[in-house]
Amino acid sequence: IWNHSVAFAIPYNQKNHTNRIVFHIYDEDILSEDDSMGIVSIPVAFQDSGGDASAAVWHEIPKNSAKNACGKIQIQVQTSLHRVEGLTPYC
Repeated sequence: IWNHSVAFAIPYNQKNHTNRIVFHIYDEDILSEDDSMGIVSIPVAFQDSGGDASAAVWHEIPKNSAKNACGKIQIQVQTSLHRVEGLTPYC
């Protein structure tokens, strides 16, 4: 899927410098099962406010992450922290 967007939440008490987004990349086959084209894992950098998108970055697909597949994938990630007024953080 190209130009795909998805939103998800990470609970505030689980936000840390080790959070990562993992992309499992597959081709699309009509007559057989889709084949794995690789796995890319990138760190998540949180911003306190604004939610400005980072620049799109090309990530190398590790050669050992899929059989007979290699290349790059361009990924752009937007993160932001949303604080709810009146709530005490549970971290």
